This record gives sequence, structure tokens and C-alpha cells, in this order.
Amino acid sequence: VAGAAGTEGRMKYSVSASHLETDGTAIVEDGDDKGFRNTSALASVAHQFDSGGEAGLVLMRAQGNTEFEDGDTDFAIQTLGFKLDTPISNYWRSRILLAESIDEQDTRDNFGFSTFDTKTRSARWENQISAGRHEYIVGGELLVDEVDSTTDFDETSRTNAAVFGQALLNFGPTDFQLSLRADDNEAFGREETGAVAMGVDLDRNHRARVSYSTSFRAPTFNDLYFPNFGNADLKPETAGSVELGIGGRYTYWFWDAAIYQTDADDLIVFTTINGRSAPFNVNEARIRGAELSAGLELDEWTLQAAASVTDPRDRETDNRIRRRSGKQFRVDVDRSFGQVSVGTTVKGQGYRYNDAENEQRIAGFTTWDLRAKWRIDH
Repeated sequence: VAGAAGTEGRMKYSVSASHLETDGTAIVEDGDDKGFRNTSALASVAHQFDSGGEAGLVLMRAQGNTEFEDGDTDFAIQTLGFKLDTPISNYWRSRILLAESIDEQDTRDNFGFSTFDTKTRSARWENQISAGRHEYIVGGELLVDEVDSTTDFDETSRTNAAVFGQALLNFGPTDFQLSLRADDNEAFGREETGAVAMGVDLDRNHRARVSYSTSFRAPTFNDLYFPNFGNADLKPETAGSVELGIGGRYTYWFWDAAIYQTDADDLIVFTTINGRSAPFNVNEARIRGAELSAGLELDEWTLQAAASVTDPRDRETDNRIRRRSGKQFRVDVDRSFGQVSVGTTVKGQGYRYNDAENEQRIAGFTTWDLRAKWRIDH
């Protein structure tokens, strides 16, 4: 991994690149090792105007190869985005976001050779309005999906139009956040989602929060139509989530704790049913979890740690949802030496199951990363 960032007058830029390659492991007993290769790059540039506005471009591309039993896939993922953020008045700020994403995959397996390319274009207009201590956000979004493949489909494009609004209300030590969104999906119809949240300052160092939200996710073209693995019968995924949290911030350190539960209908999960591996809807799912994090900044040292425990269950079978780990942790340690800084990250996940019946257990893992950064201009 390597990267650089800098500023020239009112312009700021950054570039980075990374490469990951592994020989992999055997997927089936006594089988050959199946590897993975990924090369990616990210570049961005932004210019600030005298008015306080900003325009920027960002480009990300990743490509590589994934091997599996009896085949492999060449893939390329690319995203290009444009942002224009400008003040209209002292109380009104407007933001336009345009993006295009491409997902290209060429697969060779026992079924032959197949190509599956998807393209997503999106346009978003967002307006931020201040009124005293309160803030309101209103806007709209248009998303167009297109698919091109060696496989013929009844539908090769679809649109999703949405309008949304959000209110951020401040009453001294208490904050409220209210949001509402309405989507009109060409394939799946209309759906309304929303959220309500409240945060309370218990004193100058401690804060408690509670929130409830609903969500809606339509299946992607990959979920529906990917050759030999898609499921055209998928239904949209809907869910409701509640979270309780409390945290403390002090001069040199902080901590935060939260518990949550998500109840989902028609959760989209890639699994094997009746000998077929594809995305399927889990009729009802319940995901419960708890998270704890803390951090410390002292002299030239920065330390952060986080751990979570999750119980993702299929309500119909009471089995753990396939390929969902129940335990995760991460520790980051960084040390600054003037213009040079070095750091390390250790993170891990517990075991999971490779099948819906919870009979094929996959071992957990831990990774250890090292990094270094050099500030050329001080």
C-alpha cells in the first residue's frame, strides 16, 4: 500500500494504490489452493472557491482475479464521482453529487464462459438549511441500473427515484434527529423508510443516545441475474433497528458502548438451498449485538480499540445466518516522530458457518498490518 496527499493553494489532492495477492486455501477436501488477486487505486482532487464552495472529483478502480473450484473470475470495479458544494446564502447551502459505478466480471467455469457487466448512474441534489440552532436537509435522488451480459434477461435496466428530508433539532443538552425517505423503484414499487433519534448530554463529559430506524434494500442486478448464481425470484429486504448507547469523552481519552437489535424480513443472504447456491430471502432474521470502543491520545501515542459481539439468527430455523461471525475486534496503535509516523493494526473475527444448517464451520482469523507515513512539507 502506498499513497500521497498534498495542497497547492486552494487545491488539495490525494492518490493511493494497493496490491493484495494470496495463494488461498483448498475449498474442498483434498482440492487445490484457490487464490485471489486485487490491485486498486484511488485518486481525488478538490478546489475551494472564494465563496466557501468546493468542487471535487474522485476516481476509484480495482481489478483482479478470484479462483474457485472448477473456475475463476476476472473482475473490474470502477467508480467516478463529482461533487459541487456551494453556499446560496448565509442560511442555505446546496450540494450536487453525480456518480457512475461499473462492475465487470468475466467467468470461466464448468458452464462455459460468461460476461456480466453492470453500470449504475446516480444524481443527488441536497439542500442544507439553517434556522437558529436547528438544521434541515431536503433533496432528491435518481439512480439508474443497467446490465449487459452473455445471458439474455427480460429486464436490462431499472430506475429508482427518491425524495428525502431530515430535521436536526437542538434544545440545549438534548438533540433530536428525524428523517423520512420515499423510494419509487421501477421493479419493486414504492417504499417509505424513516428514523428517529435522540441524544442527551448527561453532563459535560457523558452522553446517552437512543434511535429507531427502518430500511429498504432492493436486490441488485448481481443478486437477481448473475450467471449461474443469481435468483430472479428475490424480494426486497426490509428491516427495523433499535440502538441504545452511552459514551464519555475526556481530555485525553474516550469510551463508547452500544447495544442494538435489527429485525429483518426477507433478508438477502447468499446460501445453498436444495443443492443450489444463490442469494435467497431469509423469511425473518434477528440480529442482536453489543459494541464497545475506547481510545487514548497521550504525547505522541494514539491508541484505539473496539470489540463487538453479534448474534445473527434465522428466526425460522434458529440457526446462525450463513457466513456471519459472532465476534470481532480491532486494535490500532500509532506513534508520531515529527514528520514521520508509524502504526500497526491487529483485527480478527470469530468462526462462522458456511451453510444455513450450521454444519460446516469456518475457522476465525486474525490479521496484522503495519504502516508508515511521511509528511514531506511540515
